[in-house]
Amino acid sequence: MQQLNLSVWRRPGRSPACHPGRRHKGLGLCKSCYAKRAYRKRESVRAKQRATDWYYAIGRPKKYGIDSQGIHALLTLQQGVCAICESTQNLEKPLHVDHDHLAGTVRGMLCNACNTGLGLFRDNPALLQAAIDYLEAHRYMKCQGIQ
Repeated sequence: MQQLNLSVWRRPGRSPACHPGRRHKGLGLCKSCYAKRAYRKRESVRAKQRATDWYYAIGRPKKYGIDSQGIHALLTLQQGVCAICESTQNLEKPLHVDHDHLAGTVRGMLCNACNTGLGLFRDNPALLQAAIDYLEAHRYMKCQGIQ
């Protein structure tokens, strides 16, 4: 009985399309082409992240008529903290440019949570006041033991 040489054996139809003499790694590619594809994909993801970082750091503020010097002036005015909750900015969580959606003017620099909160309340002071009243009413009820 003849013994199979498993080092060169491949299932039929599983030969890589790029280099037919090589072993199959995945997606119809040999090991080296598969590694090159994975590298290109990682670089593509990194490039998208760099573009996103650029957009939020430089491109988006320009959309609202403010440049890096204006952002620096706002941060100096606010002493590097969020205008609402006064949390400090850091490299992982930079402050965002807050703007009036109707007028398109810049109002200040906010942390992500405060900026998102204003957006969820649609920049409506009446809704924000209703939320404050709601929270205070429930705080009062809890203090009185009503709940």
